[in-house]
Amino acid sequence: MSYRWLQILREQVELYESYLDFPPVRLPELELPDVLDLTNEDIDIAAESLRRFWNLGDGPIDNVTQLLENNGFIIFRKYLPAEKMDACSLVLNGRPYILINTYKQTCARDLINLGHELGHVILHQSISSDAFLSKSEFSTIEKQAWHFANSFLMPPSIFSAEVGYPTLNRFIALKKRWRVSISAMIMYCHDLGLFDDARKQYFFREMTRMHIRKEEPLDNELPVEQSALLKDAEELLVDSQIFTRTKLFELSRLNVGDYCEMIGLPEDLFATKTVRPQLRIIQS
Repeated sequence: MSYRWLQILREQVELYESYLDFPPVRLPELELPDVLDLTNEDIDIAAESLRRFWNLGDGPIDNVTQLLENNGFIIFRKYLPAEKMDACSLVLNGRPYILINTYKQTCARDLINLGHELGHVILHQSISSDAFLSKSEFSTIEKQAWHFANSFLMPPSIFSAEVGYPTLNRFIALKKRWRVSISAMIMYCHDLGLFDDARKQYFFREMTRMHIRKEEPLDNELPVEQSALLKDAEELLVDSQIFTRTKLFELSRLNVGDYCEMIGLPEDLFATKTVRPQLRIIQS
């Protein structure tokens, strides 16, 4: 069902594109080995190349959602009661679409999922959406996408230098700066060879003991990014009197809740507004 939502999203975007110019898709042309032959070094080079192509430098990205939207991506945040489905993506008519599940949403979870789906777009476009993958092959491409997400969000040379001697307090400080979860940083440090399996397991045991494994420090403090592109497009069409807001809603063939969630509008925007009855004195 999640991929069906991306198809619905594409239909909405194509309606808007009949009247508006959306940002063009800007992605580098990369020469990569066959998907199953990709190494972490290959993925790091791809992530660095994308940063250079988008003129990002090596520091934290202040708004990943806006960055992707500025470069032609369409992002839809939708509540789906499916704990194991964090996100999915498709490239349709040359434009990447990403759906992020807002179930148990936090800033850190949101960003790593955006990075993960970006990894699939960059690394795995040679794989057809209906291709059959073995369990082992699927696991391989998922690990590649997670490594890309980490490498893109936290360039390895800069991040490694900032980790220094790793402690949980250090990871909390780094989370505030990079907006990536402590658990993801621990796994990333292990992948980078900054510590061994025993140290990785020690950190996870400590997180469990401190009751911060499921709900980490800063999860309720770091603001979640919001998509703005479709809302801006809808407002421009309405303000330009090309469509009324009601007509755009009717053309979507969605219910009010789903439409407002897709565009980023408050649901009460379409509510019927009633007024209190006016009373008057007829005899004093």
